[in-house]
Amino acid sequence: MSEFKDRVGGVAQSREYVYWLEHAAYIKSVRKLGYRAACLADLEVHQAGYAFYSPETDAKARYWKNFDRRVGRKQAVNRVLLRFALVARPNRRHGWFKPPAPKPTPPTRLGSP
Repeated sequence: MSEFKDRVGGVAQSREYVYWLEHAAYIKSVRKLGYRAACLADLEVHQAGYAFYSPETDAKARYWKNFDRRVGRKQAVNRVLLRFALVARPNRRHGWFKPPAPKPTPPTRLGSP
């Protein structure tokens, strides 16, 4: 295991964020070596890091704000591209990218018409 960990290089650090998706970066490094990542369906992890236990840090809030902005831009571009048959038809055939889910409609408030 130690040899594998040395080849992968361990968990990377982000220069920009204190909080980020380091597991995704680690999996990317594992795949570069020709291996696959696995999900352990029955694994249960208890993390006490939500607002119930402690307030959210500014670094974590900034990361998720930027993450949501990036994902939103990407989905907006994909929605526009899929309006064109020259992109939509080949994308259905080749699966270049997954069409974004429709924008959710905000729930109605109780007691409002």
